[in-house]
Amino acid sequence: MRFTDQQIDEFRRILETETGELISLAEAQEEASHLMDLMLLISRELPSEREARLAQAAHDATLPPS
Repeated sequence: MRFTDQQIDEFRRILETETGELISLAEAQEEASHLMDLMLLISRELPSEREARLAQAAHDATLPPS
């Protein structure tokens, strides 16, 4: 994932404030991409949750209209 220069500068500023570490623009781009990948991964619906949602939708579709 690509970020704007402004987003990378903000990411670098936050990282420096929190850790005291100043990293290069290239490193910041890579680390921000890894962080976003992780966030996307952990925010995905679990297979069991998806199955339960689909089963409920199938059940609801078989009910007569109220």
